[in-house]
Amino acid sequence: MEYAEVRSRDGKQVWRLRYSSRALSWLERNLGLRLPELENHMGYTESVWVVAAGLLHENPDVTIDDAHDVVDAVGLGVLETAQQAMQEQMQPPEDEDSPLQPLNGSSSKNAGGTGTKQKSRQPASG
Repeated sequence: MEYAEVRSRDGKQVWRLRYSSRALSWLERNLGLRLPELENHMGYTESVWVVAAGLLHENPDVTIDDAHDVVDAVGLGVLETAQQAMQEQMQPPEDEDSPLQPLNGSSSKNAGGTGTKQKSRQPASG
């Protein structure tokens, strides 16, 4: 899993934001919102919680005050960086050889796994 790195304005401190499954679950619990609902409720406070969730991997006891300290040190741009990093890290891989394949039949591979699309089975007219 990748990290988004943010640096304090004076360049002396660096934080890495990572949005693992644990971080996303922690964020939902602390906000009382499911991730799909978050986009419609994203205000300043929720954005700071997103920063806190990204810090969780380095500090399991992270608090909202810790996240506010990062925002103060980095600047308000960290809020957008954190939101973008969370969105990017939640996207499925684009690699065709990824073990994550859709289960709804939208994959281009057929059930035999040959990688070819199934031919249409229309009844013969006659």
